[in-house]
Formats: sequence, structure tokens, C-alpha cells
Amino acid sequence: MKITVDENAGFCYGVQRAVDTAFEAATLPGDVWCLGKLIHNDDCMRRLSEKGICVAKSPGEIPDGAYVIIRAHGEPQNTYEVLQDKGCTVIDSTCRFVEKIHKIAKNKSDEGCIIIIIGDRDHPEVRGILGHCRIGYTVADDTDVTSLFDTIPADSPVCVVSQTTAGRKNAENIAAKLKNHYTNCEIFDTICNATSRRQSSAAELAAQCDGMIVIGGKDSSNTRRLYDVCRELCENTVMVENAEELDADRFSGCKHIGITAGASTPAWIIKEVHSKL
Repeated sequence: MKITVDENAGFCYGVQRAVDTAFEAATLPGDVWCLGKLIHNDDCMRRLSEKGICVAKSPGEIPDGAYVIIRAHGEPQNTYEVLQDKGCTVIDSTCRFVEKIHKIAKNKSDEGCIIIIIGDRDHPEVRGILGHCRIGYTVADDTDVTSLFDTIPADSPVCVVSQTTAGRKNAENIAAKLKNHYTNCEIFDTICNATSRRQSSAAELAAQCDGMIVIGGKDSSNTRRLYDVCRELCENTVMVENAEELDADRFSGCKHIGITAGASTPAWIIKEVHSKL
């Protein structure tokens, strides 16, 4: 049996930076909170909890004067204002690619553009981007695009951005439809390079394998997209969060097994899955 681990599997730059920052923040004197789960990985979150870092669902849950970690997904502008009013010290780990989208959204909004975000409207990154727009809409599929045509006049100034972890093929299809409909439409390619590389290399690996394992949190959007990409090319594809969830016997007759992982999957979990196989 041959086992190949995708060289692009696991932490991206933004997630690695956020995790490193959080473990450093855990040594600070005083309360340290994270606004939302730092990453979509329960094993990593347990380690941070053991270090004393607490998780809040909203700024209102955080004590006045605490240290607050902003995760890589970013936050709406009003979150920073609320935390400032509470006297909190913000440790901002917003991914630089997400920050770029925030600047585009704000600047284009100030110019009078309507911002259209290609992505999952319930994802924290998308909610954060919307929080930097005067007028913003989200689209995820063809149905959303069609309904948008009935809402925004075709001659409106429109600016299109994508969630950094959006599937490139789907995003490009949606962007093309928006460009064809709106006469004054500017499109920015804001899908993270790491996301694109991870998806393309995973597809290349899956096409060579008769068994594929995708590691990542069940609530991780980029992991789910990785699974979809691999499943199209290798029917025997499974998604697990860690080695404990893996039924290795399922791959006992395989000649070549591929392993990839989402951007929130630590290296130690990838190694544990590899070792179990």
C-alpha cells in the first residue's frame, strides 16, 4: 500500500499565525478571551482551553478590560468599537487576505458601490466582510444570483469579492453571471492562494488514488469543499476530524491512499492519521 500526504495539507499561513498568537497570548497576565472558536478544530481548541483561553460568542460575554483575540476570520467594524468601549486590549489575528477584502469592501462602499460577496452568508468571515459594507449582499449559488437580479438594478455600481475559502470553479461561474448582468461591475479575485493550491493539489492526488482521506472539522467550510473536490475524482473518499474517527479497515484493499487536510487541521493530527494507516 502506498500512502501520500498532500504537501499543501493543513494549516495555512493565516491559521498558523492565529494559533501561534493565541498560545503566546495565553501567557499574558489577566483574562484572555477568543471571540468565537479560533479555528474549526476541537482538538486544538481543547489545548487552548487548557492554557486558560476562554471563548465568547459575542463581545457582550467578555469582561471589561480583558485581552481579546480576533481570529483569522476577522470581525465587523462595530465589534472593534464595542471592545474599545469595554476597555479591552485587542489582539488582532485577522488573516491578511481577509483584511484585504475588508479594505476593498469599505473603500468601494464609500465610493457608492453595492458589495456582493460570493460565499456562505452564515460563515464568520462573510459576516465580518458585511460589517465593513454600507450595502452588502451574499450569493452562494445560481438561485441566489437570480434573486439578486430582481433586487439590484442592472445599471447599479457593483463590486464583487469572494470569501477566501470559496470554491474557485463555483465562484468564477457566479462572477461571470454577475458580470454579464451588471453593466457597471468590478470583480476582485480574493480567493486565498493557499486555498486554490490546496484544492488543485488535492484534486490531482485524488485522481491518482483508490482511497482518499480528508481531515478537518465538520464545521469547516474549506474542509467540506476539499471533500467535495476529492469525492468527484475518488469515490472512496471519507472526511474525519482525527485518527480516532478513521476506520482504517475501509482502505485495507487499496493500492494508493491519499491524505489531505483543511486549513484548520494541525500537523500532529495529520501525522496521527498517517500513523494509524
